Amino acid sequence: GLLPPSLPQVHHQLDMAVVAILSHGDNGSIICTNGEKVLIEDILSKFNNREAPPLKGKPKFFIFQSCRGLKIGD
Repeated sequence: GLLPPSLPQVHHQLDMAVVAILSHGDNGSIICTNGEKVLIEDILSKFNNREAPPLKGKPKFFIFQSCRGLKIGD
């Protein structure tokens, strides 16, 4: 899966979520070390009210540091 199985249990202990992902990317996705692409929307959806109810109403701060394609200067 995208997130460790223990993460849903940890949500109850959190006051906020901070997620930082530094990787290669391609227009709307992150490229994993195995070459698999994961859509940024799929990552964000793991922290929504339906997927992570204990985080409802709590701040969520996301940092994505990645390229967005192969065109230089765009």
